[in-house]
Amino acid sequence: MTYGIQLEKRKFGIYYFRQTIQVGEKQVVKRVSLHTKDTKVAKFLAIQIKARIDMVDLSKLKKFEVEYDGNHQIKSVKVNGDADARNFQEYLKLLELHKAEEHKREIERLRLKQEFEDKEKVKFTQSPQGQELASLRASLQNNLKPTVEHGVDLESLKTEYLKNLKVSAGTKYKYTAVIARLIRYAASVQIRTIDGITRKFVYGYLLHMRNTEKKSDKTITNEFNALSTFYNHLFRVGETKEASNPFVKHNLEYDEEERESFTSEDLEKIFSAPEIKENKTLFYILLLLVTTGARPNEVCQLWTDDVAIDPQTGQFYIINFVEDVARNQTLKTKTSKRKIYLNDLLVKAGFISYLSERGKGMVFDLKRPALKNYSTFISEDFTKILRRLGITKKTMYCFRHTVISRMGSAFVHEKVNRDMVGHEGQGTNEVVYQDPLIPGILKTATEEILSYKDVKALQPEALNS
Repeated sequence: MTYGIQLEKRKFGIYYFRQTIQVGEKQVVKRVSLHTKDTKVAKFLAIQIKARIDMVDLSKLKKFEVEYDGNHQIKSVKVNGDADARNFQEYLKLLELHKAEEHKREIERLRLKQEFEDKEKVKFTQSPQGQELASLRASLQNNLKPTVEHGVDLESLKTEYLKNLKVSAGTKYKYTAVIARLIRYAASVQIRTIDGITRKFVYGYLLHMRNTEKKSDKTITNEFNALSTFYNHLFRVGETKEASNPFVKHNLEYDEEERESFTSEDLEKIFSAPEIKENKTLFYILLLLVTTGARPNEVCQLWTDDVAIDPQTGQFYIINFVEDVARNQTLKTKTSKRKIYLNDLLVKAGFISYLSERGKGMVFDLKRPALKNYSTFISEDFTKILRRLGITKKTMYCFRHTVISRMGSAFVHEKVNRDMVGHEGQGTNEVVYQDPLIPGILKTATEEILSYKDVKALQPEALNS
């Protein structure tokens, strides 16, 4: 009795598995489709089928069936007849026993391999080379680990940092407020030293600012920039050995929006609104902003003696924007310190009489929230009024852009524009060698432009009504 296996390509190029059995002079042929036209795949499937029916007595095998899965892989091989089924079941049992024995041998091999590796590891650890490597690894880990000398607390680090920070008072004020907020949050989660300022902690602070304090990603980015500078300083002076700054490379996204100017229609609505005309403090603040282009806090922190007659001419009033720690007056940059003229619209609106009634002291009675500007609360109140007037997106700061835009549209010289609003010039020649323009020149160049003759509510007769 002889057996033969061969592939047979039949109709449409489909391969078949063919089993030929020779019993004496009689030849028996059995076929089953392999469902493929690929020769390599067909050979592979034929080998699988052959392996599964090898244990069957082929002389007694009358019929067998092959079942495929969805990927045309052999799912099962079925045989018919009691004898065929028993033989085939015996083959499957032997196959499973073989697999189990092979699995046991693999486990034993892995166990012996692990024992060998453990012995080699112990041998290397006890060797001079291994001890030297362990010492080097411990040294590296110690250098990379963030440490704080003497457990210096964050509050002390902040105080030392700000004491030696060479920036304007306005910038120092901002850094003080930002770092103080970080320290308060750190204390709330039981962190008081620099070793607790990890990237995980900073991410938690980011989520707190965004979800609890409802701060925009733009505000968070600005604060993280200041905190990043603070952290870099601590690394430079050795307060932390962790060089990776945890305040950088966070996924903060925001659209940079340009602040818009107020239109003539906006100004008409604002200065005609009863809630503004009847509130003398708010009214004079807005009138100063729309005629000077100053920052809101610069106006809100003025003292009465900052407004005086021009000593050179004695013909008009000037405003002196100064920085005075004793008075809690801060400026954003060095060029913010300046003298400009007081627009005649303020005089006609009774501002000088208002100052006389105030006596020496602050021009406006404003509450200053802790670690914030004098303009904070009144700016928030004004924003609510704007929304009630139907003016969206714009804020008190937009008066500054209104003034700058008006002067730009009237082709006012760039230096006049910069000196008026306190912007810094560009280039060594302007920054170092050029003195600020005197108030008289600024008055001549810009007062007509900032008289707002196109806005009825800003005319003298309307201001006095």
